[in-house]
Amino acid sequence: MDAERLIQMLNQDLRMEHSLVLRYMTLANGLDPSTQKELISEFQMLSRESISHSGMVAEMIHQLGGTPTTELTQYEHNTDLKRVLEASIQIEITARDNYRTACNEVEGHMHKALSMLANEEQTHIDILKNALNRLS
Repeated sequence: MDAERLIQMLNQDLRMEHSLVLRYMTLANGLDPSTQKELISEFQMLSRESISHSGMVAEMIHQLGGTPTTELTQYEHNTDLKRVLEASIQIEITARDNYRTACNEVEGHMHKALSMLANEEQTHIDILKNALNRLS
């Protein structure tokens, strides 16, 4: 994969990460703290990690000679928490798979960073699946 294609892929990931920051914080702020304390905490943590991921991905794009995007990926707005969790799991799976693909295209520090991002996305998937199971 050439550098330009890798930059495009990473910018796609960056749009997702930007959007997830807002998605998770909005979800956390919309829940009732008296009944959803654990889920609020999880969404806040996911939002913070998405901020961290955004910074890491933006730095990689710079290292490759590209310009990091400030755009967002648009997701369906839904008030059904179960459907939101299901959709979030799919978004995290896409991010994990994209990081794994990109990881196979680079070496050294960037390879390690992308591998770590893919592993953290898997952790996000597991957290969201557990939250979904608690709602069922």
